[in-house]
Amino acid sequence: MGARDGVLNSVLSTDHPIEELAAIDWRPIPSFPENRGLDMQTTEIVYQIRPCGVDVFVPLWFGTGLFDPPAEPTEGVLVPVSSLSEVRHLRRSHRGLKAEILDAVSEGMNPASAHALSQQVSALVRTVAVQFRRMASIYT
Repeated sequence: MGARDGVLNSVLSTDHPIEELAAIDWRPIPSFPENRGLDMQTTEIVYQIRPCGVDVFVPLWFGTGLFDPPAEPTEGVLVPVSSLSEVRHLRRSHRGLKAEILDAVSEGMNPASAHALSQQVSALVRTVAVQFRRMASIYT
């Protein structure tokens, strides 16, 4: 429910995002072990609530189902976003990247090479996301 466009737009475009999130009928998770990583494969959106506001992240999972061993659900990256259009663009670009990798394998690219490419892209996105968060923290 918290990943619907209307909710995202409300949270990202208001001066009171915590109040917007508080109005949602959340589905509680009974327990979440501390050592368990976030499931990037099935999580749609992540809200980090801080005293000064809410940060919104889109989880990107880099698995494709082509590789053995398969990517763990926790293998991915959280990318910070600041608008609904950014969320849509990021998701569309990520789907496009996965489609390109799948096409490359179907056209004869070695699956191991495709997996290595996927891992390199994942590392690049993770690095950029970390740098973005560091720069953003300077201003908050």
